[in-house]
Amino acid sequence: MVTYSQQIDSLNVAIFEAIPSQTSTADKRSLLAIHRTTGQKHKEFSYLEIGSHLGGSIQPYLLDDRCIKVYSIDPRPREQPDDRSPGCVAHYDGNSSERMIFLLKSIGDGDIDKIECIESDASEVDPARILNAPEILLIDGEHTKTAVLSDFRFCAKVASQSGTIAFHDFFIIYPAIVDIFEQLDRERRSYVPLKLEDNVFAIFFDQDKIRMDPYLESLHKKNRDFLPNFLRKSHSK
Repeated sequence: MVTYSQQIDSLNVAIFEAIPSQTSTADKRSLLAIHRTTGQKHKEFSYLEIGSHLGGSIQPYLLDDRCIKVYSIDPRPREQPDDRSPGCVAHYDGNSSERMIFLLKSIGDGDIDKIECIESDASEVDPARILNAPEILLIDGEHTKTAVLSDFRFCAKVASQSGTIAFHDFFIIYPAIVDIFEQLDRERRSYVPLKLEDNVFAIFFDQDKIRMDPYLESLHKKNRDFLPNFLRKSHSK
């Protein structure tokens, strides 16, 4: 019988199938690759995400015993602004932690008690509340530049020094990522940016996590100049 950790290590996206999420197959494979390399380097680790909705992206962490804690930060709005187009508003019907936990329980496996729901904007959360410094953090909340910058500031405070901060919907929130790089460069922090498949972008603060994973290493070589090329094309339009 194939274990959940083996599913993750083989990048088997079927581990996401119980709960729908707004991620493509390529997005899921990208997120699993970050999960895989972290699980291979750390016997135990914690996960934090901002913006959970139904809990689709939590599924692999619920099922993986190597993940000992999951922090879900989500103020649970019914609607919120979105930078995908001028005046755009994203709607989230039935958005509640109770609904998410019910759906995750329905999987019928994994330790549901390791999930801590924090119904607040990340900027209002005391960093001291995050007792287990996360090795993986996913920013997928309000898709505006202001919100992403704020969410990153919080994640940078609570993340493990060797952590990886990932972003979903890169093609909407990339202006915030550009500002984040400028901030990190001013602080002279060492990091490796990586454009993964489809709409996932990640900042690795431990380059070994890329080097030790053939999939991530191949993407790093392929996408080394992705961001400057993408920005140049965007500005030329």
